[in-house]
Amino acid sequence: FPSPFEHIELACFPHGGGDGRGDINGIEKGFSAIGAQQPNYAYGSPRIAMQELFKSVSTDKFAKINSELDRKVLEFSAAQEQHIASGLKGHERTKVKNYAESIEAIRKRTRKVEAMKGAISKHIPNIDKKFYADDITTYEPQDAFTDILLSTIISGMTNVLSFTLDELGTNYTGIPGIESIVNQHDVGHNKSFDGVAPEEIRLRIRHQHMNVIDNIVTGLKKAPEGNGSMFDNTIIMYSSSTGETHHSHGTEFPFIIMAGKNTKLNLGQRYIRLPKWGAEGCQTLGNLYTTLLNAYGNPIKHYGDFDSALKFDQSGPIKQFLV
Repeated sequence: FPSPFEHIELACFPHGGGDGRGDINGIEKGFSAIGAQQPNYAYGSPRIAMQELFKSVSTDKFAKINSELDRKVLEFSAAQEQHIASGLKGHERTKVKNYAESIEAIRKRTRKVEAMKGAISKHIPNIDKKFYADDITTYEPQDAFTDILLSTIISGMTNVLSFTLDELGTNYTGIPGIESIVNQHDVGHNKSFDGVAPEEIRLRIRHQHMNVIDNIVTGLKKAPEGNGSMFDNTIIMYSSSTGETHHSHGTEFPFIIMAGKNTKLNLGQRYIRLPKWGAEGCQTLGNLYTTLLNAYGNPIKHYGDFDSALKFDQSGPIKQFLV
Protein backbone atom coordinates (compact mmCIF):
# COMPACT_ATOMS: atom_id res chain seq x y z
CA PHE A 1 0.00 0.00 0.00
CA PRO A 2 1.38 3.43 -0.88
CA SER A 3 -0.75 5.11 1.80
CA PRO A 4 0.15 5.50 5.50
CA PHE A 5 -3.05 3.84 6.73
CA GLU A 6 -3.25 0.46 5.05
CA HIS A 7 -6.85 -0.21 5.99
CA ILE A 8 -9.16 2.28 7.71
CA GLU A 9 -12.41 0.95 9.14
CA LEU A 10 -15.47 2.99 10.11
CA ALA A 11 -18.44 1.38 11.89
CA CYS A 12 -21.84 2.61 13.00
CA PHE A 13 -21.94 0.44 16.11
CA PRO A 14 -25.39 0.11 17.70
CA HIS A 15 -26.15 1.81 21.01
CA GLY A 16 -26.98 -1.58 22.53
CA GLY A 17 -28.94 -4.79 22.16
CA GLY A 18 -28.97 -7.41 19.44
CA ASP A 19 -25.53 -8.31 18.19
CA GLY A 20 -23.96 -5.00 19.27
CA ARG A 21 -20.26 -5.40 19.94
CA GLY A 22 -18.72 -1.94 19.96
CA ASP A 23 -18.65 1.35 21.79
CA ILE A 24 -19.89 4.15 19.56
CA ASN A 25 -17.51 6.52 21.34
CA GLY A 26 -14.40 4.40 21.02
CA ILE A 27 -12.17 2.33 18.76
CA GLU A 28 -13.33 -1.28 18.84
CA LYS A 29 -12.73 -4.58 17.09
CA GLY A 30 -14.27 -4.20 13.65
CA PHE A 31 -15.69 -6.49 11.00
CA SER A 32 -12.68 -7.05 8.77
CA ALA A 33 -9.16 -8.43 9.05
CA ILE A 34 -5.68 -7.13 8.31
CA GLY A 35 -4.08 -10.58 8.29
CA ALA A 36 -4.51 -14.17 9.39
CA GLN A 37 -6.14 -14.17 12.85
CA GLN A 38 -5.62 -10.39 13.04
CA PRO A 39 -8.81 -8.34 13.42
CA ASN A 40 -8.97 -4.79 12.21
CA TYR A 41 -10.16 -2.02 14.53
CA ALA A 42 -12.91 0.45 13.70
CA TYR A 43 -13.63 4.05 14.63
CA GLY A 44 -17.04 3.97 16.31
CA SER A 45 -18.22 7.55 15.77
CA PRO A 46 -17.54 10.54 13.50
CA ARG A 47 -16.14 12.39 16.52
CA ILE A 48 -13.54 9.75 17.37
CA ALA A 49 -12.64 9.30 13.70
CA MET A 50 -12.07 13.03 13.23
CA GLN A 51 -10.10 13.22 16.48
CA GLU A 52 -7.75 10.37 15.59
CA LEU A 53 -7.42 10.52 11.80
CA PHE A 54 -6.94 14.27 11.47
CA LYS A 55 -5.04 15.08 14.66
CA SER A 56 -1.84 15.82 12.72
CA VAL A 57 -3.53 18.86 11.12
CA SER A 58 -5.72 19.85 14.05
CA THR A 59 -5.75 23.52 15.07
CA ASP A 60 -6.86 22.61 18.58
CA LYS A 61 -4.08 23.33 21.10
CA PHE A 62 -4.95 20.34 23.31
CA ALA A 63 -4.97 17.98 20.29
CA LYS A 64 -1.55 19.28 19.22
CA ILE A 65 -0.10 18.64 22.69
CA ASN A 66 -1.52 15.10 22.75
CA SER A 67 -0.17 14.38 19.29
CA GLU A 68 3.32 15.45 20.34
CA LEU A 69 3.09 13.38 23.53
CA ASP A 70 2.05 10.32 21.50
CA ARG A 71 5.06 10.82 19.24
CA LYS A 72 7.48 11.03 22.18
CA VAL A 73 5.96 8.01 23.97
CA LEU A 74 6.30 5.90 20.79
CA GLU A 75 9.89 7.06 20.34
CA PHE A 76 10.75 6.15 23.95
CA SER A 77 8.92 2.79 23.78
CA ALA A 78 10.66 1.74 20.55
CA ALA A 79 14.08 2.43 22.06
CA GLN A 80 13.18 0.57 25.27
CA GLU A 81 11.93 -2.54 23.44
CA GLN A 82 15.05 -2.67 21.26
CA HIS A 83 17.24 -2.37 24.37
CA ILE A 84 15.35 -5.17 26.14
CA ALA A 85 15.55 -7.42 23.05
CA SER A 86 19.33 -7.05 22.90
CA GLY A 87 19.66 -8.90 26.21
CA LEU A 88 17.36 -11.81 25.34
CA LYS A 89 17.64 -15.00 23.30
CA GLY A 90 15.39 -17.37 21.38
CA HIS A 91 11.61 -17.08 21.62
CA GLU A 92 11.64 -14.25 24.16
CA ARG A 93 13.94 -12.18 21.97
CA THR A 94 11.67 -12.75 18.97
CA LYS A 95 8.58 -11.78 20.95
CA VAL A 96 10.04 -8.51 22.21
CA LYS A 97 11.51 -7.79 18.77
CA ASN A 98 7.99 -8.12 17.33
CA TYR A 99 6.73 -5.55 19.86
CA ALA A 100 9.50 -3.17 18.84
CA GLU A 101 8.73 -3.64 15.15
CA SER A 102 5.03 -2.96 15.76
CA ILE A 103 5.84 0.29 17.53
CA GLU A 104 8.24 1.26 14.76
CA ALA A 105 5.52 0.56 12.16
CA ILE A 106 3.25 3.05 13.94
CA ARG A 107 6.08 5.60 14.04
CA LYS A 108 6.69 5.07 10.31
CA ARG A 109 3.00 5.65 9.62
CA THR A 110 3.07 8.81 11.74
CA ARG A 111 6.05 10.14 9.77
CA LYS A 112 4.21 9.50 6.51
CA VAL A 113 1.15 11.34 7.80
CA GLU A 114 3.33 14.25 8.94
CA ALA A 115 4.80 14.48 5.45
CA MET A 116 1.28 14.64 3.97
CA LYS A 117 0.01 17.50 6.10
CA GLY A 118 -0.46 19.75 3.09
CA ALA A 119 -2.66 17.28 1.19
CA ILE A 120 -4.60 16.31 4.32
CA SER A 121 -5.25 19.95 5.23
CA LYS A 122 -6.90 20.52 1.83
CA HIS A 123 -9.38 17.72 2.42
CA ILE A 124 -10.39 17.99 6.08
CA PRO A 125 -14.11 17.13 6.17
CA ASN A 126 -16.39 19.87 7.39
CA ILE A 127 -18.43 17.87 9.91
CA ASP A 128 -21.19 19.74 11.73
CA LYS A 129 -20.68 19.43 15.50
CA LYS A 130 -24.28 18.20 15.82
CA PHE A 131 -23.02 14.85 14.50
CA TYR A 132 -20.86 14.50 17.65
CA ALA A 133 -23.91 14.40 19.94
CA ASP A 134 -25.26 11.22 21.54
CA ASP A 135 -28.88 11.74 20.48
CA ILE A 136 -28.51 11.88 16.69
CA THR A 137 -30.50 9.60 14.39
CA THR A 138 -29.01 6.46 12.86
CA TYR A 139 -28.85 8.08 9.43
CA GLU A 140 -26.75 11.05 10.58
CA PRO A 141 -23.48 9.26 11.51
CA GLN A 142 -23.78 7.27 8.27
CA ASP A 143 -23.78 10.54 6.34
CA ALA A 144 -20.99 12.08 8.46
CA PHE A 145 -18.80 8.99 8.06
CA THR A 146 -19.29 9.28 4.28
CA ASP A 147 -17.56 12.69 4.31
CA ILE A 148 -14.73 11.29 6.45
CA LEU A 149 -14.38 8.29 4.14
CA LEU A 150 -14.05 10.49 1.07
CA SER A 151 -11.54 12.79 2.77
CA THR A 152 -9.22 9.93 3.79
CA ILE A 153 -9.26 8.40 0.30
CA ILE A 154 -8.96 11.63 -1.70
CA SER A 155 -6.16 13.00 0.51
CA GLY A 156 -4.20 9.75 0.10
CA MET A 157 -4.36 8.69 3.75
CA THR A 158 -5.67 5.27 2.72
CA ASN A 159 -6.36 3.16 -0.35
CA VAL A 160 -8.60 0.62 1.37
CA LEU A 161 -11.55 1.36 3.62
CA SER A 162 -14.31 -0.71 5.25
CA PHE A 163 -17.55 0.98 6.26
CA THR A 164 -20.19 -0.82 8.35
CA LEU A 165 -23.44 1.09 7.96
CA ASP A 166 -25.36 -0.98 10.48
CA GLU A 167 -25.65 -4.46 11.93
CA LEU A 168 -28.37 -6.77 13.17
CA GLY A 169 -28.52 -5.12 16.59
CA THR A 170 -28.96 -1.59 15.22
CA ASN A 171 -31.99 0.23 16.60
CA TYR A 172 -32.84 2.57 13.74
CA THR A 173 -34.09 6.11 14.22
CA GLY A 174 -34.79 8.66 11.52
CA ILE A 175 -36.46 6.32 9.03
CA PRO A 176 -38.88 8.47 6.99
CA GLY A 177 -42.49 7.97 8.05
CA ILE A 178 -41.64 6.02 11.22
CA GLU A 179 -41.49 7.69 14.64
CA SER A 180 -40.68 4.56 16.66
CA ILE A 181 -37.23 3.15 17.30
CA VAL A 182 -36.95 0.29 14.83
CA ASN A 183 -35.14 -2.82 16.04
CA GLN A 184 -33.57 -4.27 12.92
CA HIS A 185 -33.41 -7.74 14.44
CA ASP A 186 -37.17 -7.69 15.00
CA VAL A 187 -37.73 -6.49 11.44
CA GLY A 188 -35.88 -9.62 10.32
CA HIS A 189 -38.50 -11.62 12.21
CA ASN A 190 -41.33 -9.85 10.33
CA LYS A 191 -42.29 -7.29 12.95
CA SER A 192 -44.01 -4.09 11.81
CA PHE A 193 -43.39 -0.64 13.31
CA ASP A 194 -45.94 2.20 13.28
CA GLY A 195 -48.04 0.15 10.88
CA VAL A 196 -45.22 -0.10 8.33
CA ALA A 197 -44.62 -3.65 7.07
CA PRO A 198 -41.14 -5.16 7.62
CA GLU A 199 -40.52 -5.49 3.87
CA GLU A 200 -41.16 -1.75 3.46
CA ILE A 201 -38.89 -0.94 6.42
CA ARG A 202 -36.06 -2.92 4.84
CA LEU A 203 -36.69 -1.10 1.56
CA ARG A 204 -36.39 2.31 3.25
CA ILE A 205 -33.17 1.29 5.03
CA ARG A 206 -31.69 -0.05 1.79
CA HIS A 207 -32.66 3.20 0.08
CA GLN A 208 -30.60 5.07 2.69
CA HIS A 209 -27.69 2.70 2.08
CA MET A 210 -27.87 3.41 -1.65
CA ASN A 211 -27.93 7.16 -0.94
CA VAL A 212 -24.68 6.72 0.99
CA ILE A 213 -23.10 4.78 -1.89
CA ASP A 214 -24.32 7.37 -4.40
CA ASN A 215 -22.65 10.11 -2.33
CA ILE A 216 -19.40 8.11 -2.24
CA VAL A 217 -19.43 7.51 -5.99
CA THR A 218 -20.31 11.15 -6.69
CA GLY A 219 -17.50 12.36 -4.44
CA LEU A 220 -14.94 10.06 -6.09
CA LYS A 221 -16.08 11.13 -9.57
CA LYS A 222 -15.46 14.76 -8.61
CA ALA A 223 -11.88 13.98 -7.50
CA PRO A 224 -9.42 14.08 -10.44
CA GLU A 225 -6.89 11.28 -10.78
CA GLY A 226 -4.68 10.66 -13.81
CA ASN A 227 -6.69 11.26 -16.97
CA GLY A 228 -9.99 10.74 -15.20
CA SER A 229 -11.43 10.52 -11.71
CA MET A 230 -10.68 8.50 -8.59
CA PHE A 231 -13.78 6.42 -9.22
CA ASP A 232 -12.18 5.13 -12.46
CA ASN A 233 -9.63 3.34 -10.24
CA THR A 234 -11.95 2.24 -7.43
CA ILE A 235 -13.97 -0.85 -6.57
CA ILE A 236 -16.90 -0.51 -4.17
CA MET A 237 -18.37 -3.72 -2.74
CA TYR A 238 -21.70 -3.58 -0.91
CA SER A 239 -23.14 -6.55 0.91
CA SER A 240 -25.51 -7.46 3.70
CA SER A 241 -24.29 -8.81 7.02
CA THR A 242 -26.27 -11.97 6.28
CA GLY A 243 -26.72 -14.14 3.22
CA GLU A 244 -29.89 -15.57 1.74
CA THR A 245 -32.08 -15.24 4.85
CA HIS A 246 -32.25 -13.67 8.31
CA HIS A 247 -30.57 -16.69 9.91
CA SER A 248 -28.27 -17.38 7.01
CA HIS A 249 -27.16 -20.84 5.90
CA GLY A 250 -24.39 -19.21 3.88
CA THR A 251 -25.33 -20.98 0.65
CA GLU A 252 -25.95 -17.67 -1.13
CA PHE A 253 -24.38 -14.26 -0.57
CA PRO A 254 -25.35 -11.33 -2.79
CA PHE A 255 -22.99 -8.45 -3.57
CA ILE A 256 -23.39 -5.20 -5.45
CA ILE A 257 -20.02 -4.37 -6.98
CA MET A 258 -19.27 -1.05 -8.67
CA ALA A 259 -15.96 -1.04 -10.51
CA GLY A 260 -14.40 1.93 -12.30
CA LYS A 261 -13.28 1.57 -15.91
CA ASN A 262 -9.58 1.16 -15.02
CA THR A 263 -10.06 -1.65 -12.50
CA LYS A 264 -8.73 -5.10 -13.26
CA LEU A 265 -11.97 -7.04 -12.95
CA ASN A 266 -14.51 -7.98 -15.61
CA LEU A 267 -17.69 -7.21 -13.70
CA GLY A 268 -19.25 -4.24 -15.45
CA GLN A 269 -23.00 -3.64 -15.60
CA ARG A 270 -24.13 -7.25 -15.39
CA TYR A 271 -26.22 -9.45 -13.14
CA ILE A 272 -24.12 -12.54 -12.50
CA ARG A 273 -25.40 -15.66 -10.75
CA LEU A 274 -22.82 -18.36 -10.14
CA PRO A 275 -23.82 -22.04 -9.77
CA LYS A 276 -25.59 -22.79 -6.50
CA TRP A 277 -23.63 -24.01 -3.51
CA GLY A 278 -22.57 -27.66 -3.91
CA ALA A 279 -23.11 -27.73 -7.67
CA GLU A 280 -20.28 -28.05 -10.17
CA GLY A 281 -18.59 -24.70 -10.68
CA CYS A 282 -19.87 -23.14 -7.46
CA GLN A 283 -17.66 -20.56 -5.77
CA THR A 284 -17.27 -19.30 -2.21
CA LEU A 285 -16.57 -15.92 -0.65
CA GLY A 286 -12.98 -17.11 -0.32
CA ASN A 287 -12.82 -17.39 -4.10
CA LEU A 288 -14.17 -13.86 -4.50
CA TYR A 289 -11.49 -12.42 -2.23
CA THR A 290 -8.86 -14.62 -3.92
CA THR A 291 -9.94 -13.06 -7.22
CA LEU A 292 -9.44 -9.54 -5.90
CA LEU A 293 -5.99 -10.38 -4.55
CA ASN A 294 -4.90 -12.17 -7.73
CA ALA A 295 -6.09 -9.27 -9.90
CA TYR A 296 -3.97 -6.83 -7.91
CA GLY A 297 -0.68 -8.66 -7.73
CA ASN A 298 -1.03 -11.20 -4.91
CA PRO A 299 -0.99 -14.71 -6.47
CA ILE A 300 -2.46 -16.33 -3.33
CA LYS A 301 -4.09 -19.71 -4.03
CA HIS A 302 -6.94 -19.21 -1.59
CA TYR A 303 -8.03 -16.58 0.91
CA GLY A 304 -9.30 -17.96 4.21
CA ASP A 305 -10.38 -21.47 5.09
CA PHE A 306 -11.81 -23.96 2.61
CA ASP A 307 -15.45 -25.01 2.95
CA SER A 308 -15.11 -28.44 4.56
CA ALA A 309 -18.46 -29.59 3.13
CA LEU A 310 -17.33 -29.12 -0.48
CA LYS A 311 -15.37 -32.14 -1.67
CA PHE A 312 -13.52 -30.61 -4.62
CA ASP A 313 -10.62 -28.25 -5.19
CA GLN A 314 -11.75 -24.77 -4.11
CA SER A 315 -8.49 -22.92 -4.70
CA GLY A 316 -7.92 -20.19 -7.26
CA PRO A 317 -9.74 -17.08 -8.48
CA ILE A 318 -13.08 -16.89 -10.26
CA LYS A 319 -11.57 -16.84 -13.74
CA GLN A 320 -14.50 -15.23 -15.55
CA PHE A 321 -14.12 -12.19 -13.27
CA LEU A 322 -10.51 -11.56 -14.33
CA VAL A 323 -9.74 -9.22 -17.23
